Amino acid sequence: MSQGCTLPRMFARSICCLAVSLFAGGIARADATSLSFREPPAEGAKPAATVDSPQPTVCPPIPPQASDEFHVFIDPTLWYVGPSGKFALPVRSGTGPGAFTTEGDKIRVNDLDLDTTRLRPAGSLAVSTGHWRFSFTGSEYELARAASAASTSGRLGSVAFASGDRLKLDFSFGTYELDAGYRIADYDFRPGCTKQDFVVDAYLFVHAFIGARIYDVNMAAEGVGGTSPGARAEESNVFAEPIIGARAEAVIASDFSLVLQLSAGGMALYSTTSYSLDVSLAFQWRPIEHVGVQIGWRQLAFNLVDGKGLDRFEYTGRLAGLFAGVTIQF
Repeated sequence: MSQGCTLPRMFARSICCLAVSLFAGGIARADATSLSFREPPAEGAKPAATVDSPQPTVCPPIPPQASDEFHVFIDPTLWYVGPSGKFALPVRSGTGPGAFTTEGDKIRVNDLDLDTTRLRPAGSLAVSTGHWRFSFTGSEYELARAASAASTSGRLGSVAFASGDRLKLDFSFGTYELDAGYRIADYDFRPGCTKQDFVVDAYLFVHAFIGARIYDVNMAAEGVGGTSPGARAEESNVFAEPIIGARAEAVIASDFSLVLQLSAGGMALYSTTSYSLDVSLAFQWRPIEHVGVQIGWRQLAFNLVDGKGLDRFEYTGRLAGLFAGVTIQF
């Protein structure tokens, strides 16, 4: 065979061998990367999660204030409060010079130096179970003046006075509330929960409640020299009225809360009427799981009337101020 024929045959044979080698190597690499021989999972075992598998939705625990379990909440506070408004005492409640045939004047609280802001005790006790919440709250204010100088002239019941006259004054005002509330709404805005319009680290719930508010009012004025020495007028009365309201609380980041409460009440009988509006806003922080601190503001506006003619008593005013204390949960 000639040399010219031998070279082309050797060259063709080399090309065929190279092609076969490349084809066989590609098949081997494909088998190594795309084929895997794994043991089948044991019976009842869950398949392993992959990157594309959806993660389960897990909501954080519900705050104790909104859970359906039994809880007790105690909030002792100090209320830095001062009274305002006008009041009139009954004429027939005391004695004075001469026989008065007309009602006394409505005198402003600050004209008798009774508007002093003082730190007074207050607080609440609440129990929640299921959707229900029962609470009792109370507060009181009292002030006594041995010889307060009047800044105006007028007559409290049978005690007439001129500007600058000295009066002995005793004033106490207590408010107490008992109510039952039902949780009418709650919404979980926290991450991880489903069906949300937007996501923030907050849990919101609202209670609607009904109950009763009681006022324990005691006022007395006595002339110390001046226009009516020894004359005295006084009133000691208890008023009660039904109330209705709502309490909204937002728990933020598990240890911070904002609480807004509104209530209104009223009662109208033959000679006794009372109306009121109560608003409070509180900020709570719980550095410890079941113990926290709170600070807030409250205003209670009211109108209290009892009796007619010379027996009429009236007080239209407000109690308002900042409060601070602790909050304890069980």
